[in-house]
Amino acid sequence: MKLAVFATHLRAMSAAGMDFPAALKWARSIGIEAVEADTGEFKIMPADAYREILGAAGMRMISAHHLCRLSAADEDVYEEEIKNSIAAAEQAAAAGAKYFMLVPAAVQDIPDAAAKTRARESIIRGANRIAAAAGPMGLTLTMENFSKVLFPFSTAAELNDMADNIPSLELTLDSGNFRCIAADVMSAYEEIKHRIAFCHIKDWAVIAEGGLKATDGLSLRGCPAGRGVIPIGELMFRLKHLRHRGFSGWLVIEQESVGGEVMAEHLETAVRLLNAYR
Repeated sequence: MKLAVFATHLRAMSAAGMDFPAALKWARSIGIEAVEADTGEFKIMPADAYREILGAAGMRMISAHHLCRLSAADEDVYEEEIKNSIAAAEQAAAAGAKYFMLVPAAVQDIPDAAAKTRARESIIRGANRIAAAAGPMGLTLTMENFSKVLFPFSTAAELNDMADNIPSLELTLDSGNFRCIAADVMSAYEEIKHRIAFCHIKDWAVIAEGGLKATDGLSLRGCPAGRGVIPIGELMFRLKHLRHRGFSGWLVIEQESVGGEVMAEHLETAVRLLNAYR
């Protein structure tokens, strides 16, 4: 298995006096080989420059994730979102990404269960159009289990439904998001394992108050990998023995709820933990 990290985490390290090129080189020195970018980053760094700065640090871009409103009921907004998503995919491909992960819904579009049903249909239509454009660019379209029950791609069954209706879609397993909807990550893993392309690895601690409120009422706060309630060790054991041609082996470290001052410490903790299971 190979380690990557959210590029925004490395950018956050500027609070500790480390600029992005230096943070990339530091990440590479501790065994991280790639980044996952938010497509909004291409507004501050063009794709070709991004690819060059990654290469100078011995790194690459494994994935880019893109937030879009394929859930929009307004047809003009919907078409603009598809157009912008395809443009973002072009940037991701130019930066060297292998995967293009859609987060294709917005809270304002899905206020209730009835809207969720409508959003599911529009997301499937739009994602198929984006996948058709992204494929020739060399990109594999993915979707992750999201942390909101009104988003129609949050449970294992919903992810399989998306993949059944978007033939080229593969899945990104987020180790922490199932806990946000009070679902068991290992049970969900068994339902979607044949479709996992790569993983986001994060952990949650249960706290008395504040933080993120899960659907079962518990309060969650991001914590160093291996120190919370997510069974990362068991997940790594199963991933290590996963034998199907889709799983790339990439583990993308995602660290919630910390500032740039302690980001390096948290990323080092994650690397040590994940290295123990590789």
